[in-house]
Amino acid sequence: MFRDDYSLVVLDDNEEILQVFLNSREQWHFPPSETHVIPEKLLVSVKIYEDEFFNYHPGFNPFSILRAIKQNRKEGRIVSGGSTITMQLARLLKKKERTYPNKFIEILQAIKLEMRYKKKNIIYSYLSHAPYGGNIVGFEAACLRYFKKAPDKLTWSEACTLAILPNAPGLISPFQNPDKLWDKKNFLLEKLYIKNIIDEQTMNLSKIEKTHIAVFPTSPTAPHFCRDLFINKKLRGRIHTFINKGIQSSGNEIIASHARYLNNLGIKNVSSVIIETRTGNIRAYFGSHDFFNTDINGQVDGVTAPRSSASILKPYLYTLAIDKGLALPEELLRDIPVSYNGFTPRNADKNFNALVPFKESLIRSLNVPSVNLLEIYGVKNFYYDLQNAGVSSLHRTPEEYGLPLILGGAEITLLEAADIFRTIGNLGLRTPINYYKNDAATIYEKRVCSRGSSYLILEILKELNRPGSEFFWESFQNKWPIAWKTGTSYGNRDAWAIGVNPEWTIAVWSGNFDGSANANINGAGCSGPILFDLFNALPKQTDLAWFSFPNSDLKSVKICSYSGMLASESCPEVKESFIPIQYQANKVCIYHHSLHIDKKNKTIVCSRCWHGREYEKKKVLILPADVVQVYLDNGIIIEDQPVHNKECQYGGNSKQLKIIYPLDKSKIWLPRGFDNTQQKIVLKAAHSKPNTMIYWHLDNYLIKETSRHHQFAVDLNRGTHTLSVIDKYGNKDTIIFDIEHTAPQME
Repeated sequence: MFRDDYSLVVLDDNEEILQVFLNSREQWHFPPSETHVIPEKLLVSVKIYEDEFFNYHPGFNPFSILRAIKQNRKEGRIVSGGSTITMQLARLLKKKERTYPNKFIEILQAIKLEMRYKKKNIIYSYLSHAPYGGNIVGFEAACLRYFKKAPDKLTWSEACTLAILPNAPGLISPFQNPDKLWDKKNFLLEKLYIKNIIDEQTMNLSKIEKTHIAVFPTSPTAPHFCRDLFINKKLRGRIHTFINKGIQSSGNEIIASHARYLNNLGIKNVSSVIIETRTGNIRAYFGSHDFFNTDINGQVDGVTAPRSSASILKPYLYTLAIDKGLALPEELLRDIPVSYNGFTPRNADKNFNALVPFKESLIRSLNVPSVNLLEIYGVKNFYYDLQNAGVSSLHRTPEEYGLPLILGGAEITLLEAADIFRTIGNLGLRTPINYYKNDAATIYEKRVCSRGSSYLILEILKELNRPGSEFFWESFQNKWPIAWKTGTSYGNRDAWAIGVNPEWTIAVWSGNFDGSANANINGAGCSGPILFDLFNALPKQTDLAWFSFPNSDLKSVKICSYSGMLASESCPEVKESFIPIQYQANKVCIYHHSLHIDKKNKTIVCSRCWHGREYEKKKVLILPADVVQVYLDNGIIIEDQPVHNKECQYGGNSKQLKIIYPLDKSKIWLPRGFDNTQQKIVLKAAHSKPNTMIYWHLDNYLIKETSRHHQFAVDLNRGTHTLSVIDKYGNKDTIIFDIEHTAPQME
């Protein structure tokens, strides 16, 4: 009937208004609702005031028209049009001058409307498009702007006021000729009383009712979310979202409280999003904690702004690694110095742990084991898996990101990060994030990781220690578990905390929108407390307290109690563990071996050298030399491990001797001191039996012999060098590396 040019009306899940955006004419004009319901008080008031015989005439009332003609002739000008509601609707559809020929055309159009539409649709269309003064069009917009209430909450006094306004909104309004408006309102109330629609008491009370009419400002709820629907998604009309106004309001208070404290530390911005884990419905959205604060760039939407991912992607990599058979949930991962084409990752505490359990590596968010895992998994594979999980903010190639991808080298939005955790919370099944109802265009279902591996990762993340008083959460009567992870980007620019349980997924980011660094920015200390305050404030269902064990997706296996790998016959102690049912890799323990040990000198002997010796078969733990060295550097004494009989020409074992620094294929820049002297490089090696003498060869020349402390400094020229070490048992290790010198300092 009317062309679509309505305001965007964003509603929450209880049909409460979150925000209204003006239409293209800068008008407050609500789109027609699906129910087409007019509140009874307004409906009756309009009919009595505008068109008492609306229910009976065919579109025009000849008696009203004749009466209007008589009045106009008497006054010598047009003072009455005699129009019915249907005729006024026809005039709204196509505005014309008030002339008798045009009046005749309106009558014909009114008859046509009556033949085509029902009475209830006609009066609803009229009230939805009637002018109410200024830029307010339609009764719903008038209720909100003048009375700050829904139409069904109108009093008789307010309903009568709205019934009068469309008659001459430019001449009679709350702000122009208010006395005349009040007189007409009281006249209508008396008419309602005369017709027994209201009683005398209601009439008198309505006359003296102080109807507070003002153009109320609207306070948007979830302004970043609503703006996104209006500007980016270009939605119009009446949009029913999944935002819950109660959750949004309580979340605003929690985040604002934390933001005040963080502001004292120089941390200006906080963003968060709360999503239902099962459905993907967005229930609360906080682009920033203060939309209208320009001093902190409050209108920036931190939920959709790409930021450094820090370590927030590690759980997803660990989940995929289990699925691909690259690691077991209790396996020992290597945490030793390593270099990949010049990239040498370090843990946040600058220390190495030699061997660290898979679970501990994830809980402590260790960098070196994560980089090693990504190198085995493949950067390109992980890159495409991230895209498959909904990460669209990766704007560089996999090769450009490289291994730092897992340490925050990638850009990701808070919403994308929340989606990854929600997918793991749905045991590997990815479904859409839903902004509003009936968004059928984005329906899909995609499995990105297995149910079994997802459950195992969730169990690990549940054990991460919570901040503050939440540390003792298991002692509380109403304890609610949650799998969560924090992250702090390089240079302390981004603080992440994301948590998931079967019911809720909560993501929090804090930092500065301008990207400035701050030593106080860290995930556990800044975003973690906000996460748990939000989580504790949410309603919860007891049947969704934690994830059900996926019996059909996990199988029981025997693993080595020490290494966490599948147990072999050489492992002295084994235990039960669970792995995904589709796990195909056969990662048998690599640290335990069944060896023949010479009883006299405790060396390893084989069939080529055990003749004439007394030996026994033992289950022996053999650790690589570089692992042993890290343990020794950490002050952990490792029992001397047996080496092969030195008289056996087939007994060399390169794992017992390892060059620790430089790393193979590394490129090293040697700086100059304050006196412009070139600095030396420290060469370092490790042996499983540290007291063993080893011999150092640089570019095929013997340069050193060491025992116990296998490290020393040397001067090296620019260029490529070959370093080899060998021990008396024939064990050998060789690397190639490049040396560059920095330019001399200027005097």
